[in-house]
Amino acid sequence: MESIYEIAAPEKGNGQRDKCAEKTYGEKEKNGVSEKGIKEPSKGIMHGLKIGVALCGSFCTFKKAFEAAAELKKMGAEIIPVMSFNAASISSRFGAAEENLAVFEKIAGRKAILTIEDAEPIGPKKMTDIMLLPNCTGNTLAKLAMSITDTPVTMAVKSHLRGNRPVVVNAATNDALSGSAKNIGALMNLRNYYFVPLRQDDFAKKPTSVVGDFSLIPDTIIAALSGRQIQPVLREL
Repeated sequence: MESIYEIAAPEKGNGQRDKCAEKTYGEKEKNGVSEKGIKEPSKGIMHGLKIGVALCGSFCTFKKAFEAAAELKKMGAEIIPVMSFNAASISSRFGAAEENLAVFEKIAGRKAILTIEDAEPIGPKKMTDIMLLPNCTGNTLAKLAMSITDTPVTMAVKSHLRGNRPVVVNAATNDALSGSAKNIGALMNLRNYYFVPLRQDDFAKKPTSVVGDFSLIPDTIIAALSGRQIQPVLREL
């Protein structure tokens, strides 16, 4: 299995990337046109896009979050890394804190924002075009729903939103269908919040646990840039 430390390794080959075909996200295609006959912009829209990637303390999803950030970087986006206090400081069986930070910074090619004071200028300086929370915990969902700003991630979102720009949330929480359900619903009802489609990750052992589909992060970002929520939000297993 590929380690998280290989994710940040330089690309091999001549550096050329295949052009992504135009498609309608969340719908089936036929010859580049969706069944509804509507085309979406290609992923070339990522080139030059400034994406804030704000990592929360869902440690078991770090590898997928790093992979998502690396994929966006491959598509030409500029990554502005942000980490919550817990994400940046806690070591777990999913990696030592300093190693996770090093991987994230290597992918982004810049130092991560690790403090509330460093996150505050994101909005005033227009540092980000869109903000992505690739592994948003129930704790952060609750804080965002209640406008609580006490971590670098919540400050990054608050500061970014003052510019009326989109925030993409990829939820990763064991109580998404219980205690966090009301907070997900509240954020879905707010302007500028968009959710990566959700799936139950283990309905037998963890019936209230939900994780966003990491493979749909680019599609959700592109839809959010045009003011649309990708559909359907709830996906089959």
